[in-house]
Amino acid sequence: MFLVKKIICFGTRDYEKSIMLEIAKKHNYILEFNGQFLDDSNYKLALGYEIVLLRGIKPLTYTSMLDLKNHGLKCLVTRTAGYNNLDLEGAKKLNLEVSYAPGYSPNAISELTLSLALDLIHNVSYICDKTKDFDFTINDNSFVKETRDLVIGIIGTGRIGATTAKLFHGIGSKVLGYDPYPNPKNKDILTYVDFDTLLKNSDVICIHAPYIKGSNDNLINIDTVKKMKKGVIIINSARGDLVDISSINKGFDLGIIKGFGADVIKNETSYFGKDLKEKKTNDIEINKLISRYPNVLITPHIASATTHALIDMMEISLTNIDEYYKVGFSKNSLTKKQ
Repeated sequence: MFLVKKIICFGTRDYEKSIMLEIAKKHNYILEFNGQFLDDSNYKLALGYEIVLLRGIKPLTYTSMLDLKNHGLKCLVTRTAGYNNLDLEGAKKLNLEVSYAPGYSPNAISELTLSLALDLIHNVSYICDKTKDFDFTINDNSFVKETRDLVIGIIGTGRIGATTAKLFHGIGSKVLGYDPYPNPKNKDILTYVDFDTLLKNSDVICIHAPYIKGSNDNLINIDTVKKMKKGVIIINSARGDLVDISSINKGFDLGIIKGFGADVIKNETSYFGKDLKEKKTNDIEINKLISRYPNVLITPHIASATTHALIDMMEISLTNIDEYYKVGFSKNSLTKKQ
């Protein structure tokens, strides 16, 4: 077994460290931690390290990677399924190994999606806000439909989307799915339809599509919102760039949208992880959206913050590094041909 003396880990939260250290010990690696997200503004923190492990949501471009390579970088590993923040073409030019973690627990994201949806369907946060002030009166917002009587639309039916579909199917809901590449294995839990049919017929729309820059930016916009059922609930657990926030606000104002839940929002790195109680954000549309609570529920990109997901992320990421040292690339390589 080989030994890499140090791997620098960025975007690490305190509660993750003990689990990460235990898994690293099994793989014979030594970890160093930094709570910051690595990007073009602070990449020099990684100078001199051969292996960099990151939780990537901020951009890291060719110029930064060039300097890192000139100071010894060989392998860049993101412990997330998303990697649109990384300049892969630049990494290929530099002959850097870049890998990702596509297989970590889909249940983590799906369970949060279900939680946000059920809260908004049953107005849980609204009612609990009343009872915490000892207001036990019952009004029209206490009267709702059961989830099994609703149609759930899943946009993107990969591992995460399919898991969300299974959860809603288990409750008894009718589930519709849209995906450019339908998976016949999902036929027992959902019915594939075209995009407009899903928008028109779904009471709850859950977004699990991958974000492809320049291709599906603002997939949910004012035009798509206007095609939705009145009273729709939208949940985004994928990427913030898929949803135009101003269109969500307009959807509320038009009486189309009843609820919106999201674990991701556009430009989230400017807000998530920060305490902005005193000054809010500098984005009028986001401030307006958040002010719609409890009809809007925002969580700060914490869907993958589960024990199971973290173990999966680390096992996949460190196995990627193992494979790199054995054969020069991993099965999850983004830059090398296997």
